[in-house]
Amino acid sequence: MPAPKRAQSAYFLWMNENRAKIQKDLGTTSIGDVGKEAGKRWGTMSAAEKKPFEDQATKAKAAYEKAMEAYKKTDEFKEEQKEKSGAKRKSSKDESAPKRTKSAYFFFLDEVRAPIMKELDTKKVGDVAKEAGARWQKM
Repeated sequence: MPAPKRAQSAYFLWMNENRAKIQKDLGTTSIGDVGKEAGKRWGTMSAAEKKPFEDQATKAKAAYEKAMEAYKKTDEFKEEQKEKSGAKRKSSKDESAPKRTKSAYFFFLDEVRAPIMKELDTKKVGDVAKEAGARWQKM
């Protein structure tokens, strides 16, 4: 059982009914041109004109949510969630692998970090890094 498709918005329900008419009026089937014109027309419609589509969208959303609740109880959904959560995990690094060597800047930063923190009277990493970077550039 595949996951239920998300409910369409009021605009898309209206667009499905009016796409052919807009294409005929414009004389083109260009997605961009038709979309721009549809957006203009939808924007100029009154709330009363939009209401039937908004009601349809509300009903469709309720049906989607009900179907989704039923789908979430299936074994298929649970398996899918397990697969997704497993895919997101980072591959573990080899803890015994040697670390990369520090660059000259990081050796410098190790030496000047504490004095800069005292000087600026802050522990903010960004402030300390800016000051250390400025000092590094002067060298």
